[in-house]
Amino acid sequence: DSLVLQHLKALGNELRDFRQETREEFAALKNRVGSVEDQIANLHKQVASLHGDIAVIHARLDRIDNRLDRIETRLELVETP
Repeated sequence: DSLVLQHLKALGNELRDFRQETREEFAALKNRVGSVEDQIANLHKQVASLHGDIAVIHARLDRIDNRLDRIETRLELVETP
């Protein structure tokens, strides 16, 4: 084999190895991105659940506020309009 052919074979082998490493690293990155996407989706669910919990708390506070207003009015602790 000529020297040029040997160099071309060596370059071809290096290129093959590089492509294989690149494929493996790309597959690993795809897995990591998929994991991050799953975690973000879970965070969205948790935030939506918290919004629901906050709405329930606000409704309860409104009911408590109304009850307190009625109690204060009955006990004449506030002036009626």
